[in-house]
Amino acid sequence: MQNSRPGYQNRSGGNSKPGGYNPNNNNNNYNRAPPRAPNTNNTNTNTNPRTGSNAIPVANKQDKSTITCYECGVVGHYSNECPKRLAKLAGNTAAPAQQQRRVSTGKKYAPDRDIEFIIELIPGTGPIAQRAYSMNAAELVELKKQIDDMLAKGLIRPSASPWRSPVLFVDKKDGANRLCTDYRKLNDVTIKNKYPLPKIEDLFDQLTGSRVFSKIDLRTGYHQLKIRATDIPKTAFTTRYGLYEYNVMSFGLTNAPAYFMNLMNKIFMNFLDKFVVVFIDDILVYSKSEEEHEQHLEIVLETLRQHQLYAKFSKCEFWLEEVGFLGHILSAGGIAVDPAKIKTVMEWKAPTTQTEVRAFLGLAGYYRDL
Repeated sequence: MQNSRPGYQNRSGGNSKPGGYNPNNNNNNYNRAPPRAPNTNNTNTNTNPRTGSNAIPVANKQDKSTITCYECGVVGHYSNECPKRLAKLAGNTAAPAQQQRRVSTGKKYAPDRDIEFIIELIPGTGPIAQRAYSMNAAELVELKKQIDDMLAKGLIRPSASPWRSPVLFVDKKDGANRLCTDYRKLNDVTIKNKYPLPKIEDLFDQLTGSRVFSKIDLRTGYHQLKIRATDIPKTAFTTRYGLYEYNVMSFGLTNAPAYFMNLMNKIFMNFLDKFVVVFIDDILVYSKSEEEHEQHLEIVLETLRQHQLYAKFSKCEFWLEEVGFLGHILSAGGIAVDPAKIKTVMEWKAPTTQTEVRAFLGLAGYYRDL
């Protein structure tokens, strides 16, 4: 499938180009995860970034001949079907029933917290209203389904706001569709939060001597923060089925990573650099022995429960001797580059534009010290 608006990219073909809008990257200056090869087939600039001028249908999920697995880098299957990942999960020796019972896997959203998400605008800024992007029939069905689901969960509500941002679908790693709001116009007039995000390479300094690892994936982490009441109308998004606004922090808002990192640092402050690594909504627990790891896991999972943060158990991995985390492979032997990332660099087509050169240099530079 092709994306047609500059700055957008289908997930199955890679992340959006640097300088453009990536719905999974809430602040281009904050996201430090390695980029992927850009899709160079974008031509049309006047229609929905996903559907194109001819309203190309949503990709047939059964046709996997061009799909590249994010887990192992092999063409032909999605990451949730990856034999390597499934084998790893099958050997997940500490995901027994006792461990699963400890993981908070509920679907509650945004309890009252000390931190609220605030959208502070540049003085003199007025409401910005954009038209909705067009969608094809299949996408409209999915749009209606996701709107109904978010309404039922209390994530959004009907809106009468003068603000309007468009929405589009982006492919997730498992082939599902993620509804994303194009907040670029709003982000342009938002005062940036300067809360520091850690450098990924600095996070690994404390892992020396660790032999046992667990990785916890939070369920819809960003939705765990409420938006300040006066700022809710600024999040309004326009669709074929009406205007809605978020009650909770959403992907795509420029300061979302900083706010969530602040929340996680406060929650895990006593354990950071001891046995926990946190990067936004990714949590790594590391220990030098199985006995220590049992204690560390119990502390981390109980802390999440106390603060009403919920994990997606199907994406958690426990008691591993080797784990993939933030584009690296961690083990008792040290830190190595994820082989899938090496494969991406080796197979990268020769860049022909300035944007493509920057994308390649970004990925290569990310791993240059390893």
